[in-house]
Amino acid sequence: MWGRVSLYEPRTEVSLVVSFFLPAGEGREALRLKALKEKLLKMGLFDEERKRKLPAIVEHLGVVTAAGGAAIRDIIRVGRDRYPRLKITLFPALVQGAGAEDTIVRGVEALGATPGIEAIIVGRGGGSKEDLGAFNGERLALAVAACPVPVVAAVGHEIDRTVLDLVASYSVSTPSAAAALCATPAEELLGRAAALADDMAAATEHSLRDRQLRLDRALLSLPRPAEWIQRTLTRLSATAATIEKKALSLLRRDERRLSAAALLLERHNPVSPLEKGFVVVRQRGRMVKRRTGFDAATSFSLRFADGEAAVTPSEDDDR
Repeated sequence: MWGRVSLYEPRTEVSLVVSFFLPAGEGREALRLKALKEKLLKMGLFDEERKRKLPAIVEHLGVVTAAGGAAIRDIIRVGRDRYPRLKITLFPALVQGAGAEDTIVRGVEALGATPGIEAIIVGRGGGSKEDLGAFNGERLALAVAACPVPVVAAVGHEIDRTVLDLVASYSVSTPSAAAALCATPAEELLGRAAALADDMAAATEHSLRDRQLRLDRALLSLPRPAEWIQRTLTRLSATAATIEKKALSLLRRDERRLSAAALLLERHNPVSPLEKGFVVVRQRGRMVKRRTGFDAATSFSLRFADGEAAVTPSEDDDR
């Protein structure tokens, strides 16, 4: 509360003039934090539908915390005990004091952009309420909300809910609990695999039984084999008879066409007149059809039915 004391001397009255006050138990930082949470709530950053789910098996885990602190040691110990193949990548960051929020934001952004990382733990070990400032910033909230993989908040203060706790996909009380959440025990994975195998075997057996029942019903609906074969043979015989009839019809039609073509060819055969005694006269490579086109002084050829003879006029013929 801020104000001043006023004294009215004639009546000896002392008054307290208040210019500004805060509710009991709250200060400027509390009001700022309250306003920030209301703003982020309106932006939808606290909505459960927006938050990302952890994969069934986390193979590569990113961690943003202080290097060499108890938090990273606990995460490594618990994570590797539960899942020995777990790969852990640390982004060393300040977790309190000046510049802490900047390094935490850079860590979330860097690990979120690292190929293969499937989840990120952000947090620290225990501490006082005053040490939580680095996890109550707007820039960290926006970075966590934009992170492409689920972020697990592990600040280590059960009674204090930070902005990080509200925005993160998961919020746990300690770094050890965060590691247990992300690292599925190998025994549990084996149990899941065995259960999945049993489910697949049962589903396969059920499918086979169902198909067998369908096949049995189909076989019962079919006629006896001898009847089915006889009907099939009858249909084949009818089909063969139809094909044979059609083939004979086409053959007779083609024979008639062939006879007509042979007769027509015979009529127009140039050799036929030669068989009757006629001769074809060719001179200068051309057939002579008229007397006026024949030159007695020039060699010519005579085409008979059985061959061709060349004729060369003699000088006596010219005389």
